Amino acid sequence: MTRGRPVDPGRRLDRCEGSTEAKQRAKAVADYIAGHLCAEEAGDLMGVCPSRVHAIVSATLQAMVEANECKPAGRPPETTERDEEIATLEKTVKTLEQELKIAKILGEQPWAPRQRGAPKRP
Repeated sequence: MTRGRPVDPGRRLDRCEGSTEAKQRAKAVADYIAGHLCAEEAGDLMGVCPSRVHAIVSATLQAMVEANECKPAGRPPETTERDEEIATLEKTVKTLEQELKIAKILGEQPWAPRQRGAPKRP
């Protein structure tokens, strides 16, 4: 024998936010997962065919798993304008370093003006 109150998913779902139709469908899914209903009976309650019941149950179980994923503790870090500016500058530095590397490979001096008719730098 188990201790505590018996769980009634129907009563718990009634306290959740959402439309009456959504709650009825959720009850049918819960009863199907618990083995109280077959796919055809759950489909009749939800107004869908048995194959759709299986798709709804799969999506429900996937959502349950995702809702129970571990999340980092604490508040998420705040991004400031300074952090965004630093990220932009780091990206610019990376681009310029790549251009310098290409110029060195091609034997150009990136700071020198190009002559007329010279091919454009990449």
